[in-house]
Amino acid sequence: MASLADKTIKHQIALRGQFTRVAKQAALHLQALKVSVKAELDEAMTARNWNAVARLRKTFVTIDKLIDDEYSLMSSTLKSELGDLFVYESEFTSKLLGFDFSNNMVSEKLVESIVSQDPFDGKILGEWLDEQKLATQIKVKQTIRAGVLNGLPTSKIVGALYAEPGNPFIGAKRNAEIMVRTASAHVTSQASLKTFERVGFGSYQLSAVLDSRTTPVCRALDGQIYRLSDKGRKVPPFHPGCRTVMIAISDDEPAFTDGYQDWLGRQSPAEQESILGAARYRLWKSGQPLESFVDLDTHHVIPLDQLRSKEVLLSR
Repeated sequence: MASLADKTIKHQIALRGQFTRVAKQAALHLQALKVSVKAELDEAMTARNWNAVARLRKTFVTIDKLIDDEYSLMSSTLKSELGDLFVYESEFTSKLLGFDFSNNMVSEKLVESIVSQDPFDGKILGEWLDEQKLATQIKVKQTIRAGVLNGLPTSKIVGALYAEPGNPFIGAKRNAEIMVRTASAHVTSQASLKTFERVGFGSYQLSAVLDSRTTPVCRALDGQIYRLSDKGRKVPPFHPGCRTVMIAISDDEPAFTDGYQDWLGRQSPAEQESILGAARYRLWKSGQPLESFVDLDTHHVIPLDQLRSKEVLLSR
């Protein structure tokens, strides 16, 4: 493997630790939200006839505002952290490729544009946060209303919000962490791409993590080379939690050749079938490349019924 590829991958592995740190920081906002909502409910349910419609409506207004305020704080913190990641990755990539870097190469307008306005997985950051905020508000009120309709005492209604597995804060935490990691991957990929353009590297190669958790789309894209000028170039992340990275290539730093199919070929037949599934395993062993299992324009795995038709053709 080329030295540039080796350094890039080692850096990206270390960078995943930063993604985790930022995700945990976002989760702290949800922990604070959990505490503040619990305090509001504890206070509200001391009132007589707490489950009367008017009192519940007042409680819901307060809870909605608590959730709205905490997600606003999360948004501000997250934008700052993602902006720092963009600058850091721009600096690292510049130096990795042998070029000096200064902060005036990355304008505040560019950082704001990438962090706040550039979509990842089809939505911009604000839309992701608004969607998750609304889901949290709905789930909390849904749990309370269900308890009231079932005639539960107020203590049990409040307890249901914090019981497993229906605790809405668990789902919110999980969704936020996935969203933050994906946003982090998007921001750092864009930083690399902008740096490639600025310093004059015309091509890059995709490198997926080589293990059994690698998704079908990333298996198919691993090792693919794109020019920056390609209209159909592929830039990670390709899905939530994507771990594929971009490696700059040049005449001095050639593309690597040991990709996912090579890694897969070194696994046992049982492990190969476990990773690919029975139908795709048979097709792969018959000579079908991994990219034939995925629509690379939409990043969707090709349905099994279409694979069956391929198998029929192969058997003739």
